Amino acid sequence: MAFLRASSPHTRNANTTHRVMRDVALATLPGAAVLTYFFGLGTLSNIVLAVSMALGMEAAVLWARKKPIRFYLYDLSAVVTALLLALAMPPSSPWW
Repeated sequence: MAFLRASSPHTRNANTTHRVMRDVALATLPGAAVLTYFFGLGTLSNIVLAVSMALGMEAAVLWARKKPIRFYLYDLSAVVTALLLALAMPPSSPWW
């Protein structure tokens, strides 16, 4: 007996990695706002530093490996990883 291979009936369109990662990043914004309200601007500095370093390092590694930089940065996986790491760190942690 062969199994029928079909997608889920409740999905209407195919999700892309960019769309899912964008939604995850947007879902963290209320938590980041609350953390900033209660603990100060250290949360925002953690986010800015972590996201910029993640994008810069991923671009550098992709350039060194001679891979297309824009294609891999567009999926936002590095942004989500850095954002979650920055939100997990204490707001008063030093930048180094």
